[in-house]
Amino acid sequence: ARAVREVDEAASRLGLDPALATGNPFTASSLPPKLLWLSRHAPQTLTGRPRLHVGAKDVLIERLCGAHVTDHTAAATTGLYDLARGRWYKSWMDTLAPGVQLPRLRWPREVAGLLSPGPAESLGLPESIPVLTGLGDAGATTLGAGVSRAGEHYLYLGTSGWVGSVILQRLSRAGEGFRLPLLNLGEVLAVAPISNAGSAHRWAAQTFAGGSYEELERLMMQAPASDLLCLPSVGGERPPVNDPPAQGIFHGVDPRSDAGTLAHAVLEGVAFALRQTAERLGKQRPEQQTLTVLGGGTRSVTWRKVIADVFGMTVRVPGQAALLPVLGGAYPAFRHLGWTGSVAEYQRQVLTSKERALQAPSPALAAHYDLKYARYQELSARMDPLP
Repeated sequence: ARAVREVDEAASRLGLDPALATGNPFTASSLPPKLLWLSRHAPQTLTGRPRLHVGAKDVLIERLCGAHVTDHTAAATTGLYDLARGRWYKSWMDTLAPGVQLPRLRWPREVAGLLSPGPAESLGLPESIPVLTGLGDAGATTLGAGVSRAGEHYLYLGTSGWVGSVILQRLSRAGEGFRLPLLNLGEVLAVAPISNAGSAHRWAAQTFAGGSYEELERLMMQAPASDLLCLPSVGGERPPVNDPPAQGIFHGVDPRSDAGTLAHAVLEGVAFALRQTAERLGKQRPEQQTLTVLGGGTRSVTWRKVIADVFGMTVRVPGQAALLPVLGGAYPAFRHLGWTGSVAEYQRQVLTSKERALQAPSPALAAHYDLKYARYQELSARMDPLP
């Protein structure tokens, strides 16, 4: 996020508001400001008509078959993609980074090219087998959660976290999280991310339990419900909050606030932040009654209980939840080969064949957390950095 000054410079050079044009946030993490930063601080990287790769998988695709492509889902995160029309703003590159080549756009199950002889020999695979375009982490995780139709939601707990929801393209609005076309332009994946999820959990384990997640879990299970609040911003925040220097805070510490209570408040704070981002997607509560939760954070039973109570929904944690994004990444190949006809069919065939754990909310705790969440929102709104 070093390209802060270049955000306004890019908008000025283009003569428009890039967020409105793209339908997505435009920040120092977007590619146009980064390209301006590179032209100023490392101009040699932009000489010789370099090819711009959106993600690591796109580099691998080029090495496998020589194709310079990316998927529409990843492209929409760049700040260069026209969400309404499903195409690049190529003219922007002429203004901001002349000579830099954008990849061709493909849908995840489209063929990027055929496996070249050299890579085929190295990998022990037949020559000329199809190399699919595929998709990146957000899209793969969404399909792995079995989410593909408008109105469906899920939650991801990794080092960072996000709430994902599929909405109709016509309901898409700029400035509230990211809008990413998933399998077509009609329905888009709305993602509201937070920077501090598993990272806050790790900080709590290091600070209160000597780095042991097992000991942290034991401490939190013994902690009673409290009014202690935590804003868990241990590493700033990105859009839609978009507060890079944000810092964490505990509010309401008293003589009863032991290590377990403080750690419990950290996980509550993350759950509140996720609920807040979910509401920024346009709904107070999802229509569905069960919320699929993926990611390494699901290993914490305490965290699963907190999320169920904060959202007032039954939390579903699929078996081998860490594997599901990989299975989501495999879906385009299943479609290409004719092994499945839709995400719903793939969910029945593959995704729900895994055992799963369910955590129902407690009505009493859900009411407690509704009141506590209102206080969290007030505290969050009042927090400004001290001079």
